[in-house]
Amino acid sequence: RQIDALKWKDDDLIVLVSENDGGENDGFVSCGPVRSVTPGHEAEISRLYILPGFQKSGYCRRLFMTASQSLYAVYTNATGAHIT
Repeated sequence: RQIDALKWKDDDLIVLVSENDGGENDGFVSCGPVRSVTPGHEAEISRLYILPGFQKSGYCRRLFMTASQSLYAVYTNATGAHIT
């Protein structure tokens, strides 16, 4: 299983795509700066999607954790997560 990072040229948005053992994309997560100003928040995970056949298999957690690590690496003030 592989997770590839894509970065948009005109944006700080990071998209991580999960590829299954057959080489097909089975999910993605997008993250980057907050889309609306929220005091105390710099970044967010804005989308997370896993194909139904791959849900409840740990892939969603792996994508979420990889996205979180990416945000911590970019946003130095990141100290935790707020999930809504």
